[in-house]
Amino acid sequence: MKITIYTPQAVNEVGGRQNNEDSIFPENGKAKIQDAVFLVCDGVGGAAKGEIASQIVAQTIGRHIQNLNQVSSPPIVMQAFDKAQAEIDKHISQNPESKGMATTLTFLHLHEAGATVAHCGDSRVYQFRKNQILFATDDHSYVNQLLKSGIITPEEAKNHSKKNVITRAMQGNSAKDEDAPKVKPDIHYIQNIEKGDIFLLCTDGVLERFEDEELTHLIAQKLPIENKMAQIKTECEGNTKDNFSAYLIEIKEVQGTISPAHQGLLKHNKQENAIQATVAEETNDTNERTKIDWQSKPFTQNKSGSEQKPPFKRTQTDAPQDKESQSIKDKVADAMKKFLKIGVPMLIIGLIIGIFIGAGNPKFFEGIANRLNQNDSTATVERESEIKTQKKQQNNGTATTIETKESTRSKETETATPKPDKSKIKSESKTQNGENETESTELDNQSDDK
Repeated sequence: MKITIYTPQAVNEVGGRQNNEDSIFPENGKAKIQDAVFLVCDGVGGAAKGEIASQIVAQTIGRHIQNLNQVSSPPIVMQAFDKAQAEIDKHISQNPESKGMATTLTFLHLHEAGATVAHCGDSRVYQFRKNQILFATDDHSYVNQLLKSGIITPEEAKNHSKKNVITRAMQGNSAKDEDAPKVKPDIHYIQNIEKGDIFLLCTDGVLERFEDEELTHLIAQKLPIENKMAQIKTECEGNTKDNFSAYLIEIKEVQGTISPAHQGLLKHNKQENAIQATVAEETNDTNERTKIDWQSKPFTQNKSGSEQKPPFKRTQTDAPQDKESQSIKDKVADAMKKFLKIGVPMLIIGLIIGIFIGAGNPKFFEGIANRLNQNDSTATVERESEIKTQKKQQNNGTATTIETKESTRSKETETATPKPDKSKIKSESKTQNGENETESTELDNQSDDK
């Protein structure tokens, strides 16, 4: 297979920043139709650190692949990648103040077996054909992980507060923890290439201004590739806070077929796709909110040129949620939304209608007032009756208490006063009667004497 291209078009602008931390290969204005290797890198670190990292990676990988002049198989790509990492380490050892610098990577190599694409970070590579995107890299970013896990929607991702946090970057091997796995780029092989296809490599500064649909529409226009790049530059100027850089490569002709010796490259794509499919299936089955095993320390892209913010934890995991419980929560939330959207307005409308009806019929309000007064009167009567009952109960209780006390006193009096002895009373009575009888007899006798 032989691939020829039109003159590549590039843009590498400072944008809304004070200095340009993006780097491209070949350098702006130096690309020719004979070139086959292209890179776009976005530096991270600020204070001149990011631009050094991006320059080291772009130049090291670009020249290494260019000088080999052969199909970039996985070992060759990793060889160039590791060489760039070693160059970053060398620079940091000689310039300790540069510690913390890093860069993203996008890489395109056109060769006799098709095209090799590699990327690391949130810069992207696209393949367009007419009015569709045939291929696009998958960002290594915190927000993209949330998006793929179903935690946030595409709309929420656009303005997420951590949109600039990347989960993978080239920062040299010395910057990683000892227990951290080795940073590797994602590598893809594209063999479906036709005349008229356009490859776009770009940093996130371009993506601040363009959505995928807008890029597709722009690329599909029947204009020279120079005009398309001019539109990208015009749209980004003044509309992006970051540097913006890109390469546009249009395929002029594709001749021949892929040699059988290079058919094995497709196995790498199949393995990568199988791994990604398994990860996606496991993520959907467990409905994990987010589980990110950093391949390197995550970075906060420094838009202002000052020092980086502290990195996030290496592993950030939210507790998994059961699908059924999550579904119930979603249904409840939807019901509440519908009620707030429909029920509350209906209640308000009903209240307003009731007020207007009452305003046209004064007796309506009089009836309500009378009803309220009647309720108040009934409540008052019931309350008074209750009070009387309580007082009556209290009075009855007092009378009972008095009777009880009087009875007690009477018993005490009877107990205190001794009862007279009946035998003594009878005896005394008889004695008195005897005396009376004696006296009576004496009187009778005296009467007879006379």
